[in-house]
Amino acid sequence: MSDLAFLRDSTRIVQDFLTTAIVVDDQAFLFAEEAQDESFRHKQPLIVPARQAVDKPTPALTTSSGNSSHDKVDETESQRKESRISAQDQTLNGKLLIDRFGEFGVVCSVIRPHKTELKKLHETLKRFAPIADVFVLDWVLYGDVTGENTKALIRTLVSDLETDGDGRIRLIVVYTGETDLEQVTEEVKKGLDWFKGEIKKERFSVILPGTGTRIVVYGKDGTIRVEDAAKRSITVDQLPDTVVREFAEISRGLLPNAVMASITAIRRNAHQLLSRFPSSLDPAFVTQSILICPEKASEQIVPLIASEIASILEDARIGELIEAKHLREWLDHRIESKLCNPPTNSRVTREEYKAGFEKMIEDGASKEKLKVLAEQHANFRNEIVPGDRKKVAKAITARLASTTIESTGDAKLAMLMSLRHRYEGAKPQLSLGAVVANTHPKNGVEVTDYWVCLQPVCDSVRLKSNRSFPFVPLNLVDDTNEHVIVVEEGGDVRYLQGKYNPYLIEMIEFAPGQNEQVFAENLGGRPTFTSMDGRNFTWIAELRPAHAQRIAHRVAVEVGRIGLVESEWGRIK
Repeated sequence: MSDLAFLRDSTRIVQDFLTTAIVVDDQAFLFAEEAQDESFRHKQPLIVPARQAVDKPTPALTTSSGNSSHDKVDETESQRKESRISAQDQTLNGKLLIDRFGEFGVVCSVIRPHKTELKKLHETLKRFAPIADVFVLDWVLYGDVTGENTKALIRTLVSDLETDGDGRIRLIVVYTGETDLEQVTEEVKKGLDWFKGEIKKERFSVILPGTGTRIVVYGKDGTIRVEDAAKRSITVDQLPDTVVREFAEISRGLLPNAVMASITAIRRNAHQLLSRFPSSLDPAFVTQSILICPEKASEQIVPLIASEIASILEDARIGELIEAKHLREWLDHRIESKLCNPPTNSRVTREEYKAGFEKMIEDGASKEKLKVLAEQHANFRNEIVPGDRKKVAKAITARLASTTIESTGDAKLAMLMSLRHRYEGAKPQLSLGAVVANTHPKNGVEVTDYWVCLQPVCDSVRLKSNRSFPFVPLNLVDDTNEHVIVVEEGGDVRYLQGKYNPYLIEMIEFAPGQNEQVFAENLGGRPTFTSMDGRNFTWIAELRPAHAQRIAHRVAVEVGRIGLVESEWGRIK
């Protein structure tokens, strides 16, 4: 089935993508002799399945006469297993885990912290957080059965969510010898009570929707568990397979697959990319820098490297991952997983629903193709995607979406395709394509005007004194239209339409900073440009260069209009 094909491809892409795993376990060992060492093994009582790890250890058994357990009470083998856990059940075979991850091409680092190093461990993990793909944490570190140490480590790993909601994808696996995995999951959720966003708890997992963070709980093999928890018991050599499967749960999708495959291709060709820029070219680059002065050669290196990376992705044929074949496989997966289906009150069957979308994937949604669709899949056309092409465009995503976030995907994708994202916390710069907003009183009420900057990049740098910047006004409109700018402001989507008449352009003066450019400064928690006349312009977004250039072209066309004295009779004919 193509449903399985999509899952298989996604798993393969994830497996190729993953490169690093960090494991923290105070009872990890490399050699079997080490695990048998009594000074190494930390004996912990096993809490019976009906109890939770935070309970106190089971006291010594007594008889009805009050005597201690010297008067043996008959126990079944099962009862004895449930009343204690051996130290080896809590240990972790680090060598086996490293070797198994190695079979997947993943470098695994096993950290066995000393009790005195737990505080230092937070700093270590904070350095690993931006670069490691997966973290595997033991729940009980040095006898802390409440899991407080591990909860603190989890907070360290995801602490940037407080300031950066678009952080990296994070998979954190809690791999524990505790019996009540559901209670461990609940404790993990409680440990995230500081997080202001949505927290979604599922069976043995905690998800922070929209952040790419997934925390899952699995049990070490050898501990007796009941019901669903028993199915979560995995051996050390099963852990890498589980990690790949869980990571795929976060990232499975057409676009994530394409991005992960792209990153994998860049990693695979990293040394070849480096060889394209050898130190033997340094003298020539210095010459280039001298010859183009006062322009800066440093401004040319990023486009040059970016073009080489684009060549890597083109040669890796990344685009093939989202061709029609894979779109159909994705559709099959969605339907089989019940993520999208015909409305319950619809006469369209699942087979008709699938066939209709497959036809659209193959042919598109032009006016002519919609007529063909109506002829061959009448029910689908009339009930699932009715109306003209514009209505169909609005209906497709809604029919395929399974969540509120997915249903707003059209606007999100429009922003992805037209707006530049800012990485590394870089300050926005005032230049071509900067979209800003100015709120001011008008007739006794607060109004907001939107503008897009038209200053060419070369006139936005190396500023020795104040510089006037041209701005084109943008109208706030209710819906999408041709060349509309889609932005997000305060969590709300805005649709902005340019007004390109030359007489509407406003020149606004700004002072450059020490770096000879105009950068936004934080004002009330938002990046803001302050003009020389005291007005504050809040930075909203930055258009990608080609989109910004299109606006500049539209203005140039308006400026270049030619008024002729000509025959009206001839013009009309």
